Amino acid sequence: RKRKNLILFLCIIQTVTLTLITYNQKSDIWALGCVLYELASLKRAFEAQNLPALILKIMRGTFSPISDKYSKELQSLILSMLHLDPNKRPHINQIMAQPILINSLMNLYTDIGMLPCTRVQSPLSSLPGQARGATGGGGGGGKLSPRPGSATRESLASLVMDSSGGLPKPPVLCSVYYWGSGISSPMLLPLPSSDTQVEEVSIGRTQKAAVTKNGRLFVWEAPTVGTDSMLPGATEGQVPAFVPRYLEGQSAVTIQHVACGDLFTACLTDRGILMTFGSGANGCLGHGNFNDVSQAKIVEALLGYEVVQVSCGACHVLAVTNDHEVFAWGRGDNGRLGLGTQESHSLPQQVGFEETEQPCSVQCGVDCSMLLTVENKLLCCGNNRYNKLALDTAGSGGSLRHIEEVHTFTPVSTPPLVNTPIKHVAMGTSHTIVITGKE
Repeated sequence: RKRKNLILFLCIIQTVTLTLITYNQKSDIWALGCVLYELASLKRAFEAQNLPALILKIMRGTFSPISDKYSKELQSLILSMLHLDPNKRPHINQIMAQPILINSLMNLYTDIGMLPCTRVQSPLSSLPGQARGATGGGGGGGKLSPRPGSATRESLASLVMDSSGGLPKPPVLCSVYYWGSGISSPMLLPLPSSDTQVEEVSIGRTQKAAVTKNGRLFVWEAPTVGTDSMLPGATEGQVPAFVPRYLEGQSAVTIQHVACGDLFTACLTDRGILMTFGSGANGCLGHGNFNDVSQAKIVEALLGYEVVQVSCGACHVLAVTNDHEVFAWGRGDNGRLGLGTQESHSLPQQVGFEETEQPCSVQCGVDCSMLLTVENKLLCCGNNRYNKLALDTAGSGGSLRHIEEVHTFTPVSTPPLVNTPIKHVAMGTSHTIVITGKE
């Protein structure tokens, strides 16, 4: 079953060309080609040490040639089914019309599966009397009993009475509240269904996103012009009716983490693949350009890595891999990317660290960044306004020496944080809070 799910996931990724949309029949043709290749070569068409590297290999369409001991027709058929361009893969009818298959298909309708069959007639008298009375329309005096699962008049009547009195609604498993931006008190947001279990939420300037327990991502959309709350004459101050909408084409992937920035969103699958969508300003999507993307698109530059966590600031993004590597991209003002400069980048850039420092989680602020190491140490970079990075030090005479900004990740050495293991950190616009203690 795991292989089946993996093939389904890979064929979707390969067919949609790094864009998360629903797969079609050409994806099935590609998956079938992988199976035929493995049967002929006794090895997988695409192999790699991890899933991101495997997907990168699939995107390039590189695999070992098929053995010459097989006919040219079979080799050509498998190669056509594994073609990089989905439009150039054969249709199922074209495959069945191949000379190497047509003869077997003819046998399918004539010989294959044919079994000798001898039917033994059972005399009617051998049936039980109760069964004869039940099946016959005449005497026997047997009372017809309802079939299992059939509804009687009494049960239907009780069902109507119950429904008219109001059937109890299924209990809501979780609730999500939202406030701010003109909403003075927490407002209950609608969920896609009553059985939706939200595991994580994230919020940006306008977007609100959530990840469910079964690994689906959905967003709450604001009402558009034409809805009741937006029509002329609508009551001022009326609470907007946000509408939940699942991200399209994600039925074959499992989302485990979401982070929202300023008009853009990043989501992470359980396989360590990072996808982004939304505004491409400042290169925050990591696709090498500044174009907007309406549907989640894989960050191709990170396909060779297994991303375990991602964080979004207002205009920049940080991601950490399972090998404790950190990548940063987006706006570089104040040195928030930790790359030693203030340049902006539209592609992920690897951040350098000392060999003794092994980052395990990252956190982006508005104009700064922080990360935690496996030793529970805290490092920071970017704007230190109001000493939110805890970098100011005591000078001579008890005065405080203020550090305006740092362009590389610098250890936080201010007491008591320097000698305290940090477990979690969160940043606001002008302040920071940490939770101490070992994991």
